[in-house]
Amino acid sequence: MRKHERMEQRIKPSRSISRRLEQVQLRVYEIYFQRGRQDGLDLEDWFQAEKELRTSGHNRSRVIGQVERLRARRGKHGNRNR
Repeated sequence: MRKHERMEQRIKPSRSISRRLEQVQLRVYEIYFQRGRQDGLDLEDWFQAEKELRTSGHNRSRVIGQVERLRARRGKHGNRNR
């Protein structure tokens, strides 16, 4: 196995983790806005987002499909990292 092939194998899990993290972050952001941007419930929102994304009944494509819309909103209002 070549060096670059080994590097690619190490990067792949990182990409899936990064994608998963982004999905959770986007869902948290959506929950935050649905609740009227009420601060102080960061952990509750995070746990709810993780739970929803783990459940097979949750529409994951809806969350994934909102990436561009939420990124645009973040661009307008500044990056709101949680």
